[in-house]
Amino acid sequence: MDVAERLPSMTDQQLATMLGNAERLGEAGSNKQKGEAARLMPLIQAEIDERKARAPAPGKPVRRTKKATTVVETLSTPAPVKAVRRTKKAAARA
Repeated sequence: MDVAERLPSMTDQQLATMLGNAERLGEAGSNKQKGEAARLMPLIQAEIDERKARAPAPGKPVRRTKKATTVVETLSTPAPVKAVRRTKKAAARA
């Protein structure tokens, strides 16, 4: 299977990696690698652009409100325990 045929099934991260590799090989690869990179770069870029065009437009940010405490949370939370400090007299009586 040719790499160009696999482009639609790749993730966005894989496409970005492929584009970076193609750019690098286009500059510093062998003649065969440069030719393959020149053939694939426009296809990879077209796939990335098409995905960006299909992506939903960013919406208005959702404003979060403070979470209300439920009765279950209130009942299941133990009451804080107050630490008792013993004095020397109380320790002697015990």
